[in-house]
Amino acid sequence: IAKALARNDWVSVNHWIAALLASAFDIVFARNCQTRPGEKRLLLHVEQSCPVRPDNFEGLVLALVHASDQDAAAIQTAVDARVDALAKLFEQ
Repeated sequence: IAKALARNDWVSVNHWIAALLASAFDIVFARNCQTRPGEKRLLLHVEQSCPVRPDNFEGLVLALVHASDQDAAAIQTAVDARVDALAKLFEQ
């Protein structure tokens, strides 16, 4: 994402943000021994079936989605927060 931001390639930024979000959900479902339920209402599924998840998971996901239409610094901040939260999940 940082490389795409550096070259102002907004289509690539969008692609990699979507990939990061998909990976985040995969990690949370796997950590809770749950199968991924598909692509719809993922936040609701995490809330209902994944007790082990990063603190403020929904807020971090929404912050990243909303940051995607802002400047590079806001996007990078949101990406870093998401990655840090996932790293903490692995430490548990």
